[in-house]
This record gives sequence, C-alpha cells and structure tokens, in this order.
Amino acid sequence: MKINIAFFCSSHVKSYHSDFFEALPFDLTNSLVNSFQATLNNADLKSIKLLNDLFDDYIHMKYQYKVKPVKKKIDSRLIRVHRIIRTRYSEQLSLTYIAEQIQCNPVYLSNTYSKVFKISPMKHLQNIRIGNARILLETTDFSILKITALVGYISTSQFSTYFKKHVGISPTEYRRLSKKTRERGGLVVSQYF
Repeated sequence: MKINIAFFCSSHVKSYHSDFFEALPFDLTNSLVNSFQATLNNADLKSIKLLNDLFDDYIHMKYQYKVKPVKKKIDSRLIRVHRIIRTRYSEQLSLTYIAEQIQCNPVYLSNTYSKVFKISPMKHLQNIRIGNARILLETTDFSILKITALVGYISTSQFSTYFKKHVGISPTEYRRLSKKTRERGGLVVSQYF
C-alpha cells in the first residue's frame, strides 16, 4: 500500500510518506488511513487537528529512541589532552608522553581523540605550533632559531619542513611576504588552524 498523507493544521502542514508508514503495524496504518479519510469527508478542522495530535503522540512514543539525539559524554581525559596540547605546545610533547599523562594507551588515545575532535592529537599539536609560529613571524623580529624553540620544535630543519608542509612556503619567505604586505598598508591575517 503506497500512501502519502499530509496533516493540515492551523499553523503548519506535516507530510508523511508511505515509507514511514511501512514501519507501522498494518492494523494501525489502516486505522490511521481510515480515520483520516473519514475526517476529510466530514471536513471538520477540529477533528483533523485532533487526528494530527494523536498521530504525533503515537510517533513520538513509538520512535522516541530514534528521534532523540544520542548524548555521549566526552571522556574528561580527552578534554585534558586537548588542554595539554593548547597550553604546552612549546614543550617536547609526544603521543606516548601525553598518553602517560592521562594513563592510557597511545593508540587508544589517538583513535578516541580523532573520533571526538575530528583530528589526531599530533596533527592538532602541529596546527597549533604552526599557527603560533605564523603569528611570531608576522609580529616579531625573533630569529627562526628562537621561533623554532618557542613553538616546540627540536631543530630549525624540522620546523621548516612542517611549516612548508602546512603553509606552502618556508618561514623566511613567509616573514618576507608578511613584511611586504605590512609595508604596503595591507593586513596580514594569520590563520590559526
């Protein structure tokens, strides 16, 4: 049986396609369709509203678990990891070290963090480091060596490699371009990813 029913109320229209009704028990579906047709034949707006309300109540009760959003509590350890990355990015952080801080397996940490925040913890760390490096390159005259240390990289070559991978140009070139832009009166907008 293919049906498409629309319930008209004073303030809105609700439409239910036949696929929706296929999930309902046959006797209830027939009862609803028959009631609806009888109501339409009588053309009583009050009855239509009553039928609509009854149908909504039934659907709400029957399929409440499907409609209700699943509220999962985020593991407080993941929030702690997020905070560690944001506040201690300039330190020598490794996945193993961070996992030890919250007493869990590094693989579990990486997988769970990635599911919740849609980015791996180490990639998030790199993004924060590069974002802060960009700001330092734009706003200070610190040497590349000093900026490397301030954002938590071991060597300038490691820093330059990650910077070029994320930004597309070397830190020295980035600084030169941002300086030219400032001299022309333009705004340099750092992307804090």
